[in-house]
Amino acid sequence: MLDIPVSTARAIIKKYEQHGTTALLPRSGRPKKISSRAERNTLKNIAAKARLTSKDIQKSLAAADVRDSTVRKLFSKNGIHERVARKKPLLSKKNVAVGLQFAKEYIGKLKHSGDQFCGQTNQKLNFLAEKKPALHF
Repeated sequence: MLDIPVSTARAIIKKYEQHGTTALLPRSGRPKKISSRAERNTLKNIAAKARLTSKDIQKSLAAADVRDSTVRKLFSKNGIHERVARKKPLLSKKNVAVGLQFAKEYIGKLKHSGDQFCGQTNQKLNFLAEKKPALHF
């Protein structure tokens, strides 16, 4: 009549008698700490600011009361592994001054020794430019 197995109909009737409804019932297990909306927002923040640590994100999710290990599990689940920030060069005023002094000392030496080198390089480049093969399309 309904083209469903008898066992399926029996299970639906039994479920209705026990629970008073045929809707899906909540499953067993611990509920999630972070909602799906909060997960999406967190992943957007990570994409925008790659230098954020799991502890920084934990603080931004203070309403959810999560640990940084929970945030790291969220990263791992979404394929975000080994986020290492790019190394920043040490450009303190002292290091800039030392680099500038180095450049000023050696720029004079390069000018004097570079004349011979530059002349040889120009000759080689001219030689290569003369022997270009013809391109046929």
